[in-house]
Formats: sequence, structure tokens, C-alpha cells
Amino acid sequence: MLIELFSQLDWITLLAAAVWIFLAAGVRGYAGFGSAPIAVVGISLLLDPGKVIPLVLMLETIASIKMLPRVWNHIDWHQLRWLSLGAFIATPLGVSLLASTPADTMRLVIYSSILLMAILIGSGISIAKRKNTLSMTTAGIASGITNGEAGIGGLPLVVYFLSSKEKAATF
Repeated sequence: MLIELFSQLDWITLLAAAVWIFLAAGVRGYAGFGSAPIAVVGISLLLDPGKVIPLVLMLETIASIKMLPRVWNHIDWHQLRWLSLGAFIATPLGVSLLASTPADTMRLVIYSSILLMAILIGSGISIAKRKNTLSMTTAGIASGITNGEAGIGGLPLVVYFLSSKEKAATF
């Protein structure tokens, strides 16, 4: 899949995509997260989001696995179970939306979703006053849908954790 995708690109598009990935990696290195939205926004300007999102998800998975040993002891396993359940249920819906939505419409959905999440994060909204199974599962569902459709499943979780005043290490 990757070889086929890259073989179809001219060198200017390939270079532009590499620059976006480099910028996204810099954001992740500085903040610890945020590379997926940067990469998805930039590369989706150049290519069909249906081809971009699987690539970005692979890069995010590889980068996240490297962090796992450092955060293992800080994981709230109870919370992770409910978040994962919601994501497991909703990710196929997001993937279905990605597969069935025209590229230009999907770009609008992606950019609108990122803008909404940025506004929510910037506003300091408090939506998760109590951690209960419903709020955790709902956050997981939002993450699953946005992960499947746009490769940005971390943003709803950022909104959830920042609004619940979660410790940075747990987050």
C-alpha cells in the first residue's frame, strides 16, 4: 500500500508530505502529542484523506509504543478499560464514514473536527466533572469515531482529560 502510494507521487508532493510529517513530529516531541492532527491537516491538502489517515495512524502507533514503558506505571487501568470499550465500539463507524465519504467532504469534516476540538481545549471547558463509566465510555466513543474517520482520536481524549484536571502523567 505505501509503496503504491509513494510511487504515484511526484517529488514535490512527496517532499511537501515529508515536511508536514517532520513538523508534526516536532510538535509531538515538544508537547508529547498532537502530531496526528498536524500531519492529517497538512497531508490531506495534498492527498486523499482515505490514503493519508492509515499512514498517519501507523506513524502514531509506532511513536506511541516507544513511550509505553515510561508511562506504564501511571496508567489508570480502570479508566482505560472504559475508554477502550467506547473506542472499540465506535472505530468501525468512523472507518465506515471515511470509506464512504468523498475526499473533499472528508477534508471539511476533518478540519471542522480539529477546529472544534481546539476551541474546546482553548476554552478550558469542564465536561468531565465526574469520572464515571458513562463519561469514560462516551469519551472513548468520540475518540473511536474521530480516530476511524480522521486519524485524530487523541483530540477528544485531550478535551476529556484536560477538562477533568487529570494529572499529566496519567493523561
